[in-house]
Amino acid sequence: MSQFEYVSIAVSMVYALVISRLLGSAFAAFRAPARYSVHVAWLFTLFLLCAFSWWRLWDIREIDWSGPLFVFAFVSPAILSLQVSALIGDDIEKPHSYRDVFFRNRVPFFAITCIFCVVGFLAPWIYGIASWFSVGPYQRVTLVGLAISAAGIALPAHRAQVAIVTCALIGLVAGFLLPFSNAGGG
Repeated sequence: MSQFEYVSIAVSMVYALVISRLLGSAFAAFRAPARYSVHVAWLFTLFLLCAFSWWRLWDIREIDWSGPLFVFAFVSPAILSLQVSALIGDDIEKPHSYRDVFFRNRVPFFAITCIFCVVGFLAPWIYGIASWFSVGPYQRVTLVGLAISAAGIALPAHRAQVAIVTCALIGLVAGFLLPFSNAGGG
């Protein structure tokens, strides 16, 4: 087994746990009386973010792995797990309104999302697949994600939150389509 296979299996298990938690909360989130469209859209966005982040593991298959890089590989799925926890909330009983849950946890959710964007911005440099201080297209998208997250903290209005989750979803798909590093001249 190669080092990449070892790392990818371990990290994939963490992503699987995050996706399991997302899917486990989906049924309750879709229930009519408690449903809140922004919350459902963020569940979908985080599901895609998990899938895309897992897929991006392939971009780092060629690096020389070390203990610190192995630990760093767990940072993104760990942050995603925290994001999911903030989005779902910690109510043991099913909440009466996911709108209330979302707005109660909005600031921690977006603060954790800011951290995720910073880690995503630094990742190509830390993994050594991009030259230090060269900013590739993927990193530009993470900066947009950081701005979107800051707006999510600053703008509590429903319409603003609809625009924010829409921009986040578009940015996520755009980021997935862009190269991880600027090795190709980005």
